[in-house]
Amino acid sequence: MAKCDLAIEFERSDRRYRPGETVSGKVTVQVNAKVQCNGLTVKRLWHTHGKGNYAEGSDSVEEVVFSGEWWPGETHAYPFSFEVPAAPVSYHGEVLNVDHYVSARADIPWAIDPKAEEDFLLLAGPESCQIPTEVSEAMQGASTQLQGMGAACGVIFGMIFFCAGLIPLGIGVVGVSQGEMAAVMAIPFGGIFMLVGGGIAFMASRKILAERKLGPVEVTVSPRQLNPGDRFEVELRFAPKARIELNEITATLKGQEVVISGSGTKRTTHRHVFHDEVQQLLAACDVWPEEGTSAKGSFQIPHDAAPSFVASDNRLEWSVELHVDIARWPDWQSTEVLAVAPVPAP
Repeated sequence: MAKCDLAIEFERSDRRYRPGETVSGKVTVQVNAKVQCNGLTVKRLWHTHGKGNYAEGSDSVEEVVFSGEWWPGETHAYPFSFEVPAAPVSYHGEVLNVDHYVSARADIPWAIDPKAEEDFLLLAGPESCQIPTEVSEAMQGASTQLQGMGAACGVIFGMIFFCAGLIPLGIGVVGVSQGEMAAVMAIPFGGIFMLVGGGIAFMASRKILAERKLGPVEVTVSPRQLNPGDRFEVELRFAPKARIELNEITATLKGQEVVISGSGTKRTTHRHVFHDEVQQLLAACDVWPEEGTSAKGSFQIPHDAAPSFVASDNRLEWSVELHVDIARWPDWQSTEVLAVAPVPAP
């Protein structure tokens, strides 16, 4: 039996709070044996839970409400009071959950520290619905950087595979030429490595190859900072150096939870797509260098849209995935990130 047991009680039975309000209550300590407490700490924090790795906010607040001795049979109650933050709002999804908590911990020397934690619901208020421009730009910048890093890593990884296949292929060819027929087994083995490596490098460099046909592609998404129910427009413009044949240009408005579990070689990405809306921006046509082309579309964010959220290994993102289908040539693709504010609570 623990030397003491902790419990947390909120002043509000429904545990529903809005930004700027105060979450208050008390920590109850039931003492089972004489104990020296070096500090009873109460903390307000938020953290993620679900299939992704644990991520905790950097805006936690804590205070020490007691230090000293407790005696068997005693029951103590220590009040707490914290201002509620503006964000992130509480969210419960399929692979990602974001919750706010009040936790308590008693620092007991030479023993396992007793702990207690209870969640409360943070509803959206006016402060929650304001997404700073720098946050929106940071989200898009991170997405662009990840796409670039992914392409570079794909090319490097593919070329390593390709070069690794050259070794057994060369051994097999040389062995066969010298009459060692057993060496023939190395030829298909090396060929498989080269095909896989070449395929990986090709897939990773598709956007570069596509822009050799299309020329520089200019993308405009306006606005990028949105409230549920808002509309936004997307436009692509490019002028090829020579006539090209397009099958179509599409845009997909996608909302999804993306979380990562594990680390190192055991990292696994989990996704849950909760909104997937495809729109054709341009039908099959020929594009001439003198004229170029422009493809436009318009989307509406759902009225009950889940809000954008970003934390380490956990994010809830809204994006527009653009796809230019080029006839008999690698396609051009790009992802543009949106920032969607939470729905104000009634």
